[in-house]
Amino acid sequence: MFTVGLYSCRNIFKMRIVLSWRQINVYVLLYFLTAIIASAGWFNREFGQVDLDQILYHVEMMPSSISLSDAGFIQNAIDNCLLAPFAYALIVMCLWASLEHFLASTVPFEKLKSKLLSNKGQILLVLLALIYAVTNNLIFHFDFLPQQDWIASLYASPKVLKAPNKPRNLVLIYSESLETSYARKPFVEGLLSPLDHLGQRPISFQRMSQMPGTGWTIAGIVSSQCGLPLKPLGLFSKNSIGEKLPEFLPKAICLGDILKQHGYENVFLGGAYSEFSGKDLFLKTHGYTTVYGRDDWEALNPKPKMNGWGLEDDDLFKHGLQKLSELQAAKKPFNLTLLTVGMHFPDGFLAPSCKPIYNSFEDTVICTSTLIEQFIQTARQRGLLDNTDYLVMGDHLSMHNAVQDKLDKTGKRFIFNQFNSLSDLKPNRQVIDHFDIAPTLLSLLGFELKDGQFGLGCAAVGSVQCKSLAVDPTAQNKISKHSAFYNRLWGLP
Repeated sequence: MFTVGLYSCRNIFKMRIVLSWRQINVYVLLYFLTAIIASAGWFNREFGQVDLDQILYHVEMMPSSISLSDAGFIQNAIDNCLLAPFAYALIVMCLWASLEHFLASTVPFEKLKSKLLSNKGQILLVLLALIYAVTNNLIFHFDFLPQQDWIASLYASPKVLKAPNKPRNLVLIYSESLETSYARKPFVEGLLSPLDHLGQRPISFQRMSQMPGTGWTIAGIVSSQCGLPLKPLGLFSKNSIGEKLPEFLPKAICLGDILKQHGYENVFLGGAYSEFSGKDLFLKTHGYTTVYGRDDWEALNPKPKMNGWGLEDDDLFKHGLQKLSELQAAKKPFNLTLLTVGMHFPDGFLAPSCKPIYNSFEDTVICTSTLIEQFIQTARQRGLLDNTDYLVMGDHLSMHNAVQDKLDKTGKRFIFNQFNSLSDLKPNRQVIDHFDIAPTLLSLLGFELKDGQFGLGCAAVGSVQCKSLAVDPTAQNKISKHSAFYNRLWGLP
């Protein structure tokens, strides 16, 4: 059989400069099939299972998002999803020729071959490959809930009934992919231990779950600041895919809007490009007056220490201390928001100041924990956290990374969170989600919200008249539904 296969494969191309249309047609078909399947396999290896909304959102942001991504990661995608299928298609074509040669005299095979190579047969094969790719990589939420605009019915427009007389500052640290799983077996002990005592009055919620529309960085930021999931618009609205909107959720009220309205200065420091995934557009639409990203660090320093995504985390925190000092000196309430990149999948980026211990992804976990602790402790020693509340949280659960086998063994996974506040308010539950972050922060800062509600969120401290979606077993299905109300928050008719 193998000898026949070699003969058949050689016979396809032997001494031919021009292939027949049939052979070209078969090869193109096989390329598309293998490209779809190879892309599905690559996507599953690199990302694991993701929401359909995440894929569609990033499709809308192309090509700008691709150009600002980790160059090595993009090259890996091109190699595996576009280039490798050329070879896969050739191999399959040779095997097909082998089978054809071996079964040349079998009548049923001739009928099968004619059907597969017909136009309808080719369309069917492509559809089967697409179905395989989709079902292997996407999470769908099937349910029998009534078809209504659930976001409209659940959403409460944020209303501040009372602001604090003496406003306190806020430091908000989004740590890439930081989750509580790294503190459990089979991971080595102590990976998150530097985060155990960031303050004298820490509040941590044991179960911070991840809802649809919150599971990637920009979605985690938007959902935690606006009480809303991040849903794609390009396929459902007049906006063409990839078109850059002039504003980001302009009709929504978010954390930065409330703080700016009450005299706060909102500043954002991130290691990656600010434009990636529309991050700068969101921040500037919602109260942030200063946004720093990779391009700004490169302008400040001709030779900054960079990794595949952006500025190394140790340098980011150095800039954070400097900016914190400037903001404290201004004698004006402020919100300083930082976003790390060190634990970005698949392999992470170990900051130069951190020494490898385990020679694995676990090094980036303990490095991130240590850098955050050093930043908080140094800021406290310098008096930069006086009259300041702060929150350290993961932006989302880890995507498919180099220690995925260990993550899968830890059981139920939750996002890391630790609030440190001068407030006397106590937790009213131990279950939260991204939507609950903004109302909880505002409550701790001394803002009184109507019923404790903020968008789809409910404050997790103090006395409230609302219920978190984190305890609603049908919530994931509800917020996954199409919502005309949500589109109107984007300013769409």
